[in-house]
Amino acid sequence: MLASMHALLLSYAAALTLSAAYTNAASSLSDLRGISPELQRRLTGISSFTCDSGAKKFDVARINDNYCDCADGSDEPGTSACSHTTAVFHCANAGFFSQDVPTSHVNDQICDCCDGSDEYASGIQCPVTCHSLMETFKAEKSAVIKSMEAGEADRKVIEAASADKWQEDQTKREALVASIASFNVMVEQQLAMKNNEEQIERDEKEHLVQTNKKELMKQLGLLDLSYDQLGLIILELANGIENKDTLLALIQRERDATSVQLETPLGKSAIEEEEEAFRTRDEERKRETERIEKLREDRRRDHEEKEHIRQEAEAAAKANEPDEEASSMPSVSVEVNYDDLPLPEVEERPVSILFGKLGAHQGHQRPEAVSAREKHQETTRKLLAEEEELRKLDAILNKSYGADRVLYSLRDQCYETKSGEYTYSICLYGQAKQTATRLGAMKDVAEDASEIDFTGGDKCWNGPERSLKVTLECGALPVELYAVDEPATCVYTAKLRTPIACDARNRVRMLSPHSNGAAPYKPHHVEVEVPAVL
Repeated sequence: MLASMHALLLSYAAALTLSAAYTNAASSLSDLRGISPELQRRLTGISSFTCDSGAKKFDVARINDNYCDCADGSDEPGTSACSHTTAVFHCANAGFFSQDVPTSHVNDQICDCCDGSDEYASGIQCPVTCHSLMETFKAEKSAVIKSMEAGEADRKVIEAASADKWQEDQTKREALVASIASFNVMVEQQLAMKNNEEQIERDEKEHLVQTNKKELMKQLGLLDLSYDQLGLIILELANGIENKDTLLALIQRERDATSVQLETPLGKSAIEEEEEAFRTRDEERKRETERIEKLREDRRRDHEEKEHIRQEAEAAAKANEPDEEASSMPSVSVEVNYDDLPLPEVEERPVSILFGKLGAHQGHQRPEAVSAREKHQETTRKLLAEEEELRKLDAILNKSYGADRVLYSLRDQCYETKSGEYTYSICLYGQAKQTATRLGAMKDVAEDASEIDFTGGDKCWNGPERSLKVTLECGALPVELYAVDEPATCVYTAKLRTPIACDARNRVRMLSPHSNGAAPYKPHHVEVEVPAVL
């Protein structure tokens, strides 16, 4: 681990050494004390610079001449002449971290830079403590570096899993798009086929209905009637005929009237003749049914008498025998069998059969049309299902998953912790809860996000909607949710120790000598008139 820690800090130490070397080499240009190596490179090869947003222009020799020419102090980073401004002195600090200090600290007889460069003309000798500070820094950061290295290793695994999952879903999306396009073509083709088959079906149905109507009119004897008589029947129908018998009687009445007018008997219609024959058969059926039902009743009574005699005999036998023997005797009950006395089958009326045919033809379905409809419906169903699947997948793909989409493979991963009487849980790209109470839904995260927000939770009584802000901290697996707090009513905070926070920004922050990872002063700035010539 120690070798690994040295490797982490090697780039910093090397950069610091180069910084000091560049400062010494650049001193031949002019007195460039207190200027960072980057700014020195920009000043190389130019003769003048500007300051105060371009309001003033000076020769480069005016830098660090111990006279404050610029209101922003940019011409005096190496002296205290502009100490009343925000100008800063850059400490190279070879072997440790460079730093910026206010120019008011230059030559004030207090050693601010570990390399003593800020006291070059104060008359005191500053000890060079950069190397010892680095050793102390490395010792203090040992545990942090170990944890950071483990977290970074876990993050790489998560990044790889997220990349694989992203590619898998992209491939799935491409397949869905291609499949949907294919289904659209199939639906159009099957729709055309369905429409064609249904037209044939309608034509067949119309033909069957018309044919059956003619047969119906023939069977009912309507073809022998005049238009006036047919019109009268229609009026009677409009007034409401209760049953088909009334209709048949009405038709026969008009046929009889026609016979009188023509002086030629029309006789009975075909359906009336069938109905008469049916009525004759039905009367015979009823008589036969009555006969059989009487026989069944006689059998039932005979059976009941025999059963009564049997029960009396059993009772007498039980009275004359011991209890144990009597209780062991089985009780026999014989059911009456009517299998050899079936009732005659009820026959459907001819007029009902006749009208039933008309109704059946009106519901005619062509097998080819049925098949075409089923195929079109099934393909349409599959198309809609895949379109819905694509919509859901796009909703997932269009969300933000942080730098390198590191969160993509962690969708729907949930973490929880116990705090007081409640269990707090969060699900990435899902909901956060306080036991059963919703604390909100997760919002999308930015590329450089260091926090995850859950908003729109259950509304507090007489208060805001609940929300949760989760601060991400670098750490190795397993992921840990902790430090839940409620700093304001129904506004919650928590921390999540997770490898996803172990990125380059975290490395810089954790290896910074500053407590919060940020330098206390802004770097010095000089307005360069022309681009540097290297």
